[in-house]
Amino acid sequence: MQQVFITFAVVNEETMIQLQKDTWLIDTIRRAGKISLEEISDRWERNKELSDYKPLSRATFNRWKDTIFSQFGIIISCQRSGGYLYYIENLVSQIPSAHRHFELFLASTYDFVMRLLHVGAMIEVISPVFLRKTMIGWISDMYNLYKNDN
Repeated sequence: MQQVFITFAVVNEETMIQLQKDTWLIDTIRRAGKISLEEISDRWERNKELSDYKPLSRATFNRWKDTIFSQFGIIISCQRSGGYLYYIENLVSQIPSAHRHFELFLASTYDFVMRLLHVGAMIEVISPVFLRKTMIGWISDMYNLYKNDN
């Protein structure tokens, strides 16, 4: 499976806020290696920009964990022995926190392209060029199906 370095530009502000939260969670777990939900919540609570000093509930954590998997294919697993510690099972690169752009190492697959198409105009693939061209091809094909329907 080929690894690709993908850069997105996020267009929608609400989507950007959730992506900042997802990126924060991924980065927090990645930096810690293994970390308890209590420690994640403590760190979240101290992050005034995103949390407003409110703790991170288990339900919210689980929802974000599921979203991170469904959107990016990143698996946040739990080591049950030794105190329920969470870790990133399949992360292959650092994920920097950013405001308008963020970068991930992901495998370019049909399913991933479908996920990108699912979010529509909320994101733009900037690089790599071959993935951008793939997206342009799919979008052009879809446009051609509907362009004469007025």
